[in-house]
Amino acid sequence: MPYIDETDNSLQLNLTIGDRANDDVDRDVWTYKDIACDFEDFNWSTNGWITENGVTRLRLTNGAKLYVPFAPFSEANTSAGQESGAQLTGKTIEIIFELHNVRDFSKILISAASQDIKTDKFIGIVGTGDKITMNTKELTNYMTAEQEAALTEEERASYNTRNGLRAYLAEDTRIHIAYSIQSKENGNRLIYTYVNGVISGIVQYGNNDSILDFPNSPSDFIIDSTYADIDLYGIRVYSNYATDTLLLNNYAASMPDPADRAAIGAMNAMLNTSDKISLKKVIDAGNIPYIVFTDLRHTGDKKGVIGKNADGTK
Repeated sequence: MPYIDETDNSLQLNLTIGDRANDDVDRDVWTYKDIACDFEDFNWSTNGWITENGVTRLRLTNGAKLYVPFAPFSEANTSAGQESGAQLTGKTIEIIFELHNVRDFSKILISAASQDIKTDKFIGIVGTGDKITMNTKELTNYMTAEQEAALTEEERASYNTRNGLRAYLAEDTRIHIAYSIQSKENGNRLIYTYVNGVISGIVQYGNNDSILDFPNSPSDFIIDSTYADIDLYGIRVYSNYATDTLLLNNYAASMPDPADRAAIGAMNAMLNTSDKISLKKVIDAGNIPYIVFTDLRHTGDKKGVIGKNADGTK
């Protein structure tokens, strides 16, 4: 079932936990190829590599920080000097984490974002205690409470149209967030938000928009526990747009319980090789309600509708 392929040339970053413990000699080493994380203010007792219920995570508490020196939206990691950056090749970012004891819901806890010092705007991913957002040069989703309160009615209406780039978080709940960005040349300029393997929002970015880092401000990953305790389970970056199948399979592969992996993987069993729902596979599953519209000219009756309820009745 796991779809993560270490040999995939589009896989730029893959930080996974594996079998780690605080008494490891190399406990402060976490690498992917030539990318090495920096650990700051860990006590390696109440935080660090913590295993609970058979599941290991990197726990950050009391201001501990993790720096990952990889900027997914930098010029070097997108399309070699093209102004449109990730829009030409696509980009996918996955972050698996859990928040606890949030002390200030407005503060930034998780980020892979570039900041414009002049305007305080961000390009990239910004996560606070209650939501995580994807931001482009023209589509600003992260705002402080003061900035949001100062929006005009017209600005607020525009801000609300970008809700598809925001995912809302709950404490003590493991969440798998993914942003999949279609390329400008080979897609419809769409940014997909996935929550736990399922699309939760879609927003189209402008033809002249940019997802390239601001000058002298790299979008390196920073995980900061100053205002909340954070359990981190993994970070992954691809240099292209990821399909529904890949992201659902990656979500399934990240689950620690084999039964959960099997149940999530079964969701993909309904798709054909073109990532479209296969009616035959739905029917063969035997326990999925469905409706098929075969002839939309027959309105007001059931001449063009075939269906089955979950209990097998039609």
